[in-house]
Amino acid sequence: MRQKSRATWINLRDCNTKYFHAYMRARQARNKVNCIYNEQQIKVSEPKQLQKEFTQFFQQLLGTAVDELLGIDINIVRNGPCLTMTQQQQLLQPVTPEEISQIMQSLPSDKAPGIDRYPAEFFRQFRPIIGGEVTEANPTYVKEFRPIACCSTLYKIIAKVLITRLKLVVDLLVGPIQTAFIEGRNILDNVIMAHELIKGYTQKAVSPRCMIKIRSKEGVKAGRPNVSILVCYKFYTSAFADDILMCCRADEVSMKLMMEAFEHFSVVSGLKANLEKSSLYIAGVPMEFKDKMLTELHLTLGTLPFKYLGVPLSTRKLTIHQCMPLVEKIVDRIRSWTSKFLSYAGRLQLIKSVLFEMQTYWAQVFLIPKKVIKLVNNICRSYLWTGVHDNAHRAPVAWETLRKPRATGGLNIINYEIWNKTALTKLLWAIMAKKDK
Repeated sequence: MRQKSRATWINLRDCNTKYFHAYMRARQARNKVNCIYNEQQIKVSEPKQLQKEFTQFFQQLLGTAVDELLGIDINIVRNGPCLTMTQQQQLLQPVTPEEISQIMQSLPSDKAPGIDRYPAEFFRQFRPIIGGEVTEANPTYVKEFRPIACCSTLYKIIAKVLITRLKLVVDLLVGPIQTAFIEGRNILDNVIMAHELIKGYTQKAVSPRCMIKIRSKEGVKAGRPNVSILVCYKFYTSAFADDILMCCRADEVSMKLMMEAFEHFSVVSGLKANLEKSSLYIAGVPMEFKDKMLTELHLTLGTLPFKYLGVPLSTRKLTIHQCMPLVEKIVDRIRSWTSKFLSYAGRLQLIKSVLFEMQTYWAQVFLIPKKVIKLVNNICRSYLWTGVHDNAHRAPVAWETLRKPRATGGLNIINYEIWNKTALTKLLWAIMAKKDK
């Protein structure tokens, strides 16, 4: 709701208006499951049977909890980066009122209040009155503790204090080969590295090489380290959430060592491979060896291109057909909106803040074909003037005019093609300036 309010409810917000209730009715209709088909292709519509089907599916998907996980090798921890005594003392210093005040000032004012109905703005405005109670908040009775779901601004303040202190040392503790969730690092480095590794897999005269794409049965939950790039045993691993890519030389010893390493990771983390969705990509080897390894590893032979972290990985330049998932994603988002009560200004805001942001992820990795950019522009133009994505109605104002700054008569809509080239140029700048991690 908060993301929607940025774009469509600049003035209305969540006021008691006709638009608000029309949107909520459409949202409730989309969120309701009326019927599904079970594994026996039988239609299920009874609420209890629907609940049973969903419960059984996710119980089978997530599996059962293991009784005991293999412990971490303490030697690996000791050989890694460690905090100095000064850094340890810095983390253990008592929380000061000034630190809490600074945290409270940084909290956004438009966050929804918690169960106590007190937003961050309340604590800032009445800090002279309640500041002491906030600073000295320390539960001494069981009744004073609350579940995390019931915690509100006080919980956010505590979390912000911990985050602010950990930011001082997290760059040291987490190696530079991890590319996301740390300030100054970019998750797209995983995609770019994987894209470089996949090159040559469709050529005939190449050195033996293989890549295994593993999908885990259980998605990595929040709080676990879910992004890593590791180099060991002469093979490369790129892992994000439940998408894992492992690369090595295509010989029997290297491939078995790589799978043994994954099995060790699986035992330690509790994540099991979903072999039905895991694939082997191999090149530069005879067909007999390929069939042998597929049988021994219990994998299926994968085909290129394939999807990794939301974008296609291909050995060649990105084609129009491979970009169609991006176009379909934009169209699906437009269809999900209730545009009947939106003005031109509201639809313009959605184009700038939502539709444009949907293509930025792709634009920072690939040079998007001009025909795809033109198709996206046509969809946005149609939505701006008609509220739908496929109307051939002639626009009252040229799209090139709308791209101009407001001072020159335009609406300051960003040029997708120029932005795409600029984003890719930033990668070159990072390499030249040694800013890449």
